[in-house]
Amino acid sequence: MKKDVRILLVGEPRVGKTSLIMSLVSEEFPEEIVVDLNTSSFAEYLQPSTK
Repeated sequence: MKKDVRILLVGEPRVGKTSLIMSLVSEEFPEEIVVDLNTSSFAEYLQPSTK
């Protein structure tokens, strides 16, 4: 069963919010990310681990 979940991540500038999100949806930590001063949104289907 798929369920839509929205996560809001807020924090101080340049602390790694975008890196955290990108590593969650792509399962790898990005080496470089262009600094984004606007709101970003990502759509990804994730399946929780059963461990």
